[in-house]
Amino acid sequence: MKRKASLVAAILFTGKLLLAQSVDDAKRLIYYERFKSARDMLQGIVSSTPNNADAVYYLGQALIGLEDIAGAKKVYQDGLAANPGAAILHVGLGHVYYFENKPNDAKAEFEGAITATGGKNPMVLNAIAHATADTKTGDFKYGVEKAKQAIDVAKKKVEADYYVNLGDNYRSLIMGGDAKQAFDAALTINPKLAEAKYKAGKIYETQNNKEIFLPLYEEATQLDPNYGPAWRALYVYWYFRDVTKAETYFESYVKASDQDERLEYDRIDLKYAQEKYDDAISSANALAAKLGAGTKARLYRLLGYAFMKKNDLASAKSNFMTFLQKAKPDEVTSRNYADIAKTLGGIAGNEKDAFQYYQKAIDTDTLPKNKSDLAKQAADLAKKLGDPLLSIEWMGKAYNLAKNPSNVDLYNLGRAYLDAGKFTQCDSIGNMYSAKYPNHTYGYYLRALANWRVDTTMELGSANPYFQKLIEVGSPDSLNNKSQLKLAYRYFVGYYATVKRDYPTAITYCDKILNLFPGDADATDLKTKLQAPAPGPKKTTGNKGTSAANNPTIESNAGSNTVAEAKTNNPGTKTTTSKSAAAKKQ
Repeated sequence: MKRKASLVAAILFTGKLLLAQSVDDAKRLIYYERFKSARDMLQGIVSSTPNNADAVYYLGQALIGLEDIAGAKKVYQDGLAANPGAAILHVGLGHVYYFENKPNDAKAEFEGAITATGGKNPMVLNAIAHATADTKTGDFKYGVEKAKQAIDVAKKKVEADYYVNLGDNYRSLIMGGDAKQAFDAALTINPKLAEAKYKAGKIYETQNNKEIFLPLYEEATQLDPNYGPAWRALYVYWYFRDVTKAETYFESYVKASDQDERLEYDRIDLKYAQEKYDDAISSANALAAKLGAGTKARLYRLLGYAFMKKNDLASAKSNFMTFLQKAKPDEVTSRNYADIAKTLGGIAGNEKDAFQYYQKAIDTDTLPKNKSDLAKQAADLAKKLGDPLLSIEWMGKAYNLAKNPSNVDLYNLGRAYLDAGKFTQCDSIGNMYSAKYPNHTYGYYLRALANWRVDTTMELGSANPYFQKLIEVGSPDSLNNKSQLKLAYRYFVGYYATVKRDYPTAITYCDKILNLFPGDADATDLKTKLQAPAPGPKKTTGNKGTSAANNPTIESNAGSNTVAEAKTNNPGTKTTTSKSAAAKKQ
């Protein structure tokens, strides 16, 4: 009997060792982000031992890794129904609540677990730190606090993973220096921990410091060639820069990964990067048919871009709209919204819908320059649609969104008002410009045009002081300002010939044009007419329209009216170093 009892005890002991080893194997798979393999392994363990809280916890973690939040929630709720005192399962459920944007419920679960364990269980504290860092809605300061407590409680038995979770929370707080120290501490405990080296690289990638993060990713693959996330990070980096090099990293990533749906998504992505758009579309549609309602949003985004590349904007729109319907808010980037706007802007009858997506792109972006550039794109679309008032609205947004608006931004806003027939506002912008850049011609140019458009007969001379100031400021650098100077001189030809009847002075302005543009046909013809025998008595104002020189539309003979038509009318295109040039951004 004693021998039999000993044999039974030995079998049970061996079974426990095997079970423990299986859970440890599953944990290792989760570390490698091979969530499908971990899920399959843990489902078998939980099925045979449903009260094994550690196995249930890690099964939920594997499902979270697979983005099956609903599945993870059910696992934890079922586990707590069978084992309500399992503190670690309360932490798992709190982790799920973060994904459901229920931070208060999450905190309640965490605090309940801490109370149940007297705050002395480092695994529970570490799991809380992991949960906070794993979501965008986590309380990262709370996560730092719990990670430090886990380290203090564990004392000499502290695991490298505790420092990794501490570093993750610091990284979420944008405390890169503290995060790097934590990851270095993890490597001190386990020098082969590729995860710590990889996550140190992520710090520098957010700073766009490739001289540091790329070597760190490479070092991570050398520490542990089976650590897939580092291979994928290298693949993604080169995906946008060198597709051939990206393919090499992708092959290593495949070897270190589960052959699951995520990998199928990445294979299709690579076809897109290789510009095999038909293959990418065909493969994506096949995968969508296979997955049905479970198809991830990113696949429809890829289809949208592939159809964009083929200039099939209708199909691109259809897939982009499906992407938006299925995507979580944090899955849609500013660039996605902007490209959806461009797609709609290129489809007849859909152009007006583009503007809401330009606004979403602006709201989603974080850089003032990007926001301003997006508003300019919207303004360009409005201009293309022949809607000057809408163009003004977006040009105004572009100017206000710019962190440091340039002279070009201010000029373009004034030009938009002019083109929309808002002459008072144009004059106001011109005044702002000339006050801010008194040695540039463009503020006076805007004011001159705005006043001329109102005083079309030149009888009031409203534009005179501004054209005169333009000449004063622009003449020292006549070569770079000759288009505007020609317009000013042409204005004064008309003014002196038709309003003042001072032909000699009008002729001097013809000569000024000819000095800048020798042989200019318009100036030559006007000069010839003005040198003809003097006409009879001065005509009444109502008959001035018969004079060749009395034409307010002569502006169009002296240079283009719009920024798009003539580079010389755009302060952003000049390259001169003269103080009178507006090319220099202030």
